[in-house]
Amino acid sequence: MKSLKILNLIPIVATLMAAASPSQAGSFAGRVGIDGGGDTLLSLQFTNGDSSSIKAGGGVFFEIGYGTITPLQDNPKLQTEVSFGYKVDSEDATNGEVEFRRLSVNLNQMMKLEKFRLGGGITYHFDNKLKTSGGFFTGGSVEFDESLGFNLLAEYLVSDKAVLGLRATFIDYEVSGATLDANSVGLYLGANY
Repeated sequence: MKSLKILNLIPIVATLMAAASPSQAGSFAGRVGIDGGGDTLLSLQFTNGDSSSIKAGGGVFFEIGYGTITPLQDNPKLQTEVSFGYKVDSEDATNGEVEFRRLSVNLNQMMKLEKFRLGGGITYHFDNKLKTSGGFFTGGSVEFDESLGFNLLAEYLVSDKAVLGLRATFIDYEVSGATLDANSVGLYLGANY
């Protein structure tokens, strides 16, 4: 699979954002949530008997973005949103730690329906890295190839500024010729300002 560079997305995003109606004000948005799913990258067994695992699709995520609203009719409204995200899953122990992090650029179309927004779009993950250190970990890192996938989103509008959302992400990661399922489902809280 050819690697898609992040700079290739800039003209696409700029064109879509410029196509929005100039008479409609845009807004910044932020999200924080948790995802679960995907293949197990690493299983951990602790000395106290607890166990844990790092999954390809799991972790806590933070996103910040900008959206523009273009009226199609009085209601519903179509919103184009671009966001940048950071997702991380980690475990710490007295004798070592492991962290799996990813950066993303997301481009979504959302349709507002009264108290709900539904939509989806593309997601591009880059700088996907599994890092280990200390103790029984060999130390170092494993870098995964950049990947292109898609999102489906559903949001309940708690107020004009706050949302409670559910998202599904469909994406695979590749490393050393192996393909890993990084699909995930997650919940998030969002704010528009």
